[in-house]
Order: sequence, then structure tokens, then C-alpha cells
Amino acid sequence: TKMKALMLLVVLSFVCACGFTDPPSRSLETVHDEFHSSHTKTGSHFPMGHRPRAMVYTVNIKNSFPHDTKAFTQGLAFDEGKLYEGTGLFKHSQVRVLDLSRNVVLESSSLKRSIFGEGLTVWGDTVIQLTWESGFGRVCNKRNLTECDEYNYPPDAFVQGWGITHDSESLIVSDGSSWLYFLDGQFNLKHKIRVRDETGSPVNDLNELEYINGEVWANMLGSNCIVRILPETGGVVSWIYADSLVNRANQKSPLNVLNGIAYDGLSDRLVMGGKRWPEFFEVSLVPKNIKQLPSHDQIREHCRAHQLSVDEMVAALDDEEAYSLI
Repeated sequence: TKMKALMLLVVLSFVCACGFTDPPSRSLETVHDEFHSSHTKTGSHFPMGHRPRAMVYTVNIKNSFPHDTKAFTQGLAFDEGKLYEGTGLFKHSQVRVLDLSRNVVLESSSLKRSIFGEGLTVWGDTVIQLTWESGFGRVCNKRNLTECDEYNYPPDAFVQGWGITHDSESLIVSDGSSWLYFLDGQFNLKHKIRVRDETGSPVNDLNELEYINGEVWANMLGSNCIVRILPETGGVVSWIYADSLVNRANQKSPLNVLNGIAYDGLSDRLVMGGKRWPEFFEVSLVPKNIKQLPSHDQIREHCRAHQLSVDEMVAALDDEEAYSLI
């Protein structure tokens, strides 16, 4: 009896030790890494029902920094701890170098009054800024912002420039469609790839871009959402709901939307902003519970809830005095 009970306890202990208990829980970041690995190995096109599920994150505000409410933010990029900002609007487009901690504009350079500035990135010793409808990109010496060359957009690619970033080998450009264009330093097209979600549907309205740890992060024009993309395949690995930033900015103009992503690899900080917002935000990402991830349709509905079309935004620009060339 006592001996039998003791034997039973020994057997149960052996069974548990051999792994027949529930496996230890995994962090959501570990699960996301597995999704990322699956996308990378399998590619961007999956049989229906076999595509890895995209993660969804929300945004937590860690810190804030004052921002010029006249600056129509089109692109952000960190370099050597300084934040470079490209701004838009006719007559008001600039490249600015900012010290966030001191709220100081270290340097600035204005574009011609007839040019509408767009996305920006820092590549080597140059600052590269796109233009909206002028058909060229500006490549400037980052030490003075005034020694600039202009390169026409490749005729077999895009007409309008929107967002720009780079990996170790190529410039990566968006034009408001679902395509990403990979260029060399003279704006020659190397290749392009279409961005698709987990159902295989194209993801349109790709705007400001940032390359972060092997992914391209893209604002969706006029939306509260950011999409994270594998540049090798165009597959979407996750979505970011930035509603907390939009609510904090509390903007009335339909033009003053979420726009601007910058990652500082030196200090491992992520900064986001918006057009003419009073603040930049240092943020961290909070993953949604893996068991409560929204469906594809719910993600689409959320991201489109407050989104204006390109035509609606251009009409709003027409209503602003800053858009007039008079």
C-alpha cells in the first residue's frame, strides 16, 4: 500500500520529467519571429489558407519632443543621432536637421517654391529627397545640404515620388501604389515588387518608408496604420495600429495625418510623427494577444476607418493657400 503509493509517485514524476506536461508558453515576440521566418522561407505567395498569419501591434508612447506645426512632414531619417526631416507643400518644402533633445534646428535648406518635397533618406554622405510631381530626386551633400544633384525618375517605373528608404544595396521608393521600387544611386530601376497582405491582396497607398532590421515599414496615406513588409517577397508580416498617436495629436485638418517613421540604430529608438503635428513621439510596440488577433477583414476595416483617398487629400490641398503657386 504505502510502497504502491510511493511507486506511483515515482512513475508520475518520471512522466512529467519526460515532457508530457504542457509545453512552456512562448513570448509573442518569439511567435512573431517564427512568422517572419516562415515568410522568408516560403515567399510572398501562399496557397489559400496556408499563408502565415500577420501579427498586429499597437503603439505605446515613451517620450515626446516638440515639433514645428508649420512643418508638413514627408519623411524622417536618423543619422549619427540627428533627425533629418523632409517637408512638403509648394513654397514651403525643406530639408531640416534636428536635435530632438534640445528642440533645435541645426541646419535647413529650402527647395524652390515651385517644388513639392516628399520622402527623405540619408545614404552614406548624402541626403536624398524625392519630389512629388517634378519628376526627379535630389541628392545633396549631408554636410551642407546645398551641394545637390538631380536625377530623373526612371521612365519605366514611377511618375510621382512619395516615400524613400534604403537597404545596404538599393534605394527603395514608393509612389502611393502597392509597388516598391528598388533603384541604384543614380535612380536607375533595378527591380520592383508588389506588396501583398496575407490573403494575397495588394496593399495600396504606401507612403513614407523606413528600413528597420530587414523590414520595410510604410505609412499608408491618410490612415492610422503602418504596414511591415519583407522586401525580398513583398509579403506583409505585421500591422501597426497607431491610433494612440493620432488621438494625442488631435488634428482638425484632414491633411495633418500620421506620417513619418525613423529608427535610430545607435540608441535603438523608434520615432514617429505626422504632418504639422505639435510633437514627435518615441514609441514602443505592444503586440496584440496571439489568440485575439483581428481577421484580415477587421484589419482592413480598421485601417480604412478614417482614411482619405488621394483625390480627397489633393482637393484639401487645393483649398489651402499654401498649395497655390500665386
